[in-house]
Amino acid sequence: MSSPISIALSSYEKTALINVIKGNPTWKTVDQLGDAFVEQATAKPYDVDKIANAIAALEVDSSVPLIKTTDFNRKPVEEPINQVLRGVIFDLVKRQLSDNSTTVEPKNTLLISALISGACIRSGLCNSSTQSGTITLGLRFKDTQWKEIIPENESEIWAIHACLHLLVGGTRIYREEQIGYRQEEVLPALKSVAEQDLITNPQGKALLQATIAEAETGFQQNLPIADIWKILFPES
Repeated sequence: MSSPISIALSSYEKTALINVIKGNPTWKTVDQLGDAFVEQATAKPYDVDKIANAIAALEVDSSVPLIKTTDFNRKPVEEPINQVLRGVIFDLVKRQLSDNSTTVEPKNTLLISALISGACIRSGLCNSSTQSGTITLGLRFKDTQWKEIIPENESEIWAIHACLHLLVGGTRIYREEQIGYRQEEVLPALKSVAEQDLITNPQGKALLQATIAEAETGFQQNLPIADIWKILFPES
């Protein structure tokens, strides 16, 4: 059975989320919100931006109460939700990256992680070196340890992950910190992936070409999430 916070998140309404948090303003509730993010994104990947925006809106709403949690010494403390939320979101993004399935299908956890992470960056919810690092690995940036980290049989799914991540993150992922520091490497890396034929899946190839097209314009726009997802999974 879905948790109250998951049911609230399914509405994409900030007010519904706040009401649940007010009823139990604890770290557990916020942690369940992270789990709900994964649940909802997996069920409705084309709405991942709406999900991320609803969560991000909590950070700037003064009616959200302080969250009861513990400090490093396990002493009870109360913290603003943005501090607790960012830690929870960062942890869930890392957890999602642990899947090593190579099948290109809508429930692939690595691809869902690209959706979630990209949406977090697009909404301003979370942008870290861990997130950008998966892109640089998937696209085989110079001075990364992609040979040591990514098995050869997983190179395709990681390249697709990187393309999906970039497209969902959009303008912000390309221009702001992390990937923004290595802008000039993005397009050559994408073209190299195409030249090496790392991606053999037809829809994956289409996603790569769409990413190259956006990189050639400097990611001037944020493509609709539904349109991006349909490139990869036209019948979903």
